[in-house]
Amino acid sequence: MNLTQFLRDDAIQKTISEASVVCFQADTYPLLFCRQLIAHCARTGSQEMLTSSMSSENHVSTMASLQTTFLGTASWYWLASDTMVSKKVGDAWHAYLMAYKGPNKLFFFTSKLIKTTKSRVVVKLPATVNYELFLTLSTLMGNQLEPFADQIYRFHKEIPLEKAVLLMQYGSLVGKNSSRFVEEWLHKLLVPESSLFSLSQALFSKQSRSFFRQWKQVGRTYGAPFWIAFWAEQLWQAYAYVRLQKVGKGVEANRVAYRLPFSFKNRDWRSHSLAALQQAHHQLYEMDFHIKNGGSDVALELFFTNVLQGNF
Repeated sequence: MNLTQFLRDDAIQKTISEASVVCFQADTYPLLFCRQLIAHCARTGSQEMLTSSMSSENHVSTMASLQTTFLGTASWYWLASDTMVSKKVGDAWHAYLMAYKGPNKLFFFTSKLIKTTKSRVVVKLPATVNYELFLTLSTLMGNQLEPFADQIYRFHKEIPLEKAVLLMQYGSLVGKNSSRFVEEWLHKLLVPESSLFSLSQALFSKQSRSFFRQWKQVGRTYGAPFWIAFWAEQLWQAYAYVRLQKVGKGVEANRVAYRLPFSFKNRDWRSHSLAALQQAHHQLYEMDFHIKNGGSDVALELFFTNVLQGNF
């Protein structure tokens, strides 16, 4: 079942009434979107959505608690995502959810390819959102954004799912100023993922000329806070990937490195030590403090030079 089918009139209630487990599936975990979708499911079913995470410290105890009801009344639980648990724990959860028949209703996200069964329905989430789906989702979030959507989709046929949710939130705030917002901010919010991907690839591959050529094109699109957050995430994922690869946990490594360039995962990770990645991340932390206290963002270019020249 795809998302459009799931959101049709009465489809949510019918689906949930027939299944004990509802799984949302995509290549990467769309956190913002899942929060909105789960809230909509709860409203549609007139139910409170409780939280019981798959990443809890004692997953066996969590599983046991899902076998019980409160005074005989079934509950709905959002289990979040399996993308940040170990393979062992993830496999245990999938075996549990495959066999689960109630008494409660369980909702979760996975990046694994799994099939619908009699007691479990799988809803495939799209990577991008077209004009029609944008209007459907904005209505789901309680907003009528057709004029706003008309302006956005003059420039884009498809928008990444998470960015579409972010734009819906902006759209509900800008009101009559939507034309000015689209003109001044849309190109900053919708920087192509391919540009960021290519930029990251050049940095981790230590290709100075290629990196600074690309940086000249996209560097001013966002401010320093965005770039610090972006590179901090890249370094965190790189550190986790290298650490897990060094102990032979390739599957877990790929789970945490979903936004890293392929070249890093294929070969470049071997040229980066854990100590160097940790030191680079620490420099970003110090840079963030420096800029927030009135310092210059020129420090970013010094950071890039240090990474490219292997100074960490």
